[in-house]
Amino acid sequence: MSDVVLVVLNRPEQAPFLLDAAAELRQLAGGGRVQVLPLQAPSPLLATADSGLMDEALQIIITEGKDRRQALRGVYDQWVARGTIDGVQSHWIDAAGPCVTDVEQHGRRADYIVIGRPCPDDDASDRQGFRAALFRTERPLLVVPPGGSGGFGRRIAVLWRDDGRAIKALLPAIRLFGHAERIDLLAGVRPKSPEPKLPPALAEHGIKAELHVLEIGSGAFARTLLDRATKLGADLLVMGAYAHNPLKDLILGGVTRDILAWAELPVLMRH
Repeated sequence: MSDVVLVVLNRPEQAPFLLDAAAELRQLAGGGRVQVLPLQAPSPLLATADSGLMDEALQIIITEGKDRRQALRGVYDQWVARGTIDGVQSHWIDAAGPCVTDVEQHGRRADYIVIGRPCPDDDASDRQGFRAALFRTERPLLVVPPGGSGGFGRRIAVLWRDDGRAIKALLPAIRLFGHAERIDLLAGVRPKSPEPKLPPALAEHGIKAELHVLEIGSGAFARTLLDRATKLGADLLVMGAYAHNPLKDLILGGVTRDILAWAELPVLMRH
């Protein structure tokens, strides 16, 4: 059985990097198919559609949506013609529904989802699409930074916390560890807290990893994590995303938001 990697495209300038990342993720997973989903442009809420101004605004949105879709399709066709990675089977999805519905439906049928890192100037469909992928598909997301990944999967850092979230991200990531030269686990602890241990799942899968214990202080812990990952030469970060418990959200929720804002390497995360 082969995996399905769903890549969600929004910005034409970012699309080549997402497609390359999806093909690389497919290779790390041992093969499979790349499904390509272009996000639909945001739709206006029309309470009254009588005014000429509303009609004009609607027409602009429709035109911009068509232009973006055509641009994304052009990038995809060039990527296929380029044949960067041999043997990649891909399929363009002609989705017509709301972006949240499209991402949820196709995402739930995929094994992994590749999507761009959120940006401050994202439009409504970009934001809705990302939230749908993270919170409504129950699938691991490979979040790709602007400008691409530059290759990943050789040196992997795992943000580890034995809270049920991290293991949900770790288990699907284990399938990618076969190509890794080094696995490092980064665990944050508060002063006088028990020292964490390596998760049994790694030993059960015959995977060797080194544990790094990082003290949680008053500053942004995400910066500490990213700095250590950089020093270790990590090219991929694996983590759980957002805990429901309010106390844990003070740590993990803030870390997730900061990682999404600052990370310059791909992040494989799962809610």
